[in-house]
Amino acid sequence: MTNETESLLQQAGIDTKEALNRFLGNETLYLKFLLKFPQDKSYASLMEVMCISDSSDRAEREAFSLAHTLKGVAGNLSLVRLYQALGPYVEALRMGNVEAAKERQAPVEEAYEIVIEVIERLRIMG
Repeated sequence: MTNETESLLQQAGIDTKEALNRFLGNETLYLKFLLKFPQDKSYASLMEVMCISDSSDRAEREAFSLAHTLKGVAGNLSLVRLYQALGPYVEALRMGNVEAAKERQAPVEEAYEIVIEVIERLRIMG
């Protein structure tokens, strides 16, 4: 991994050392999975569910499941900033407190957007 790539990832809150350790040092495999992250529909589906005006039990369970899945993917890819932002968000949804989750949504959105922006920059860099 070039210094430029590593620096870019670290600025986005991605722990490259942890990531490469998790991927057994296989940089190519890690980058392959990282570049596929924007294709994961968990975030888009979560934002859609959170916009539903009714807070039915089904919507709450679905939001929790999607947030928990996104947190797991973020953890596996060492997207530390996103993972940390999702912690309190997921816990609020686990407790069925959608309003508390919505209050914690801005840091999740910000961290997600930063990761996506960095991934797009990596694609351009080739």
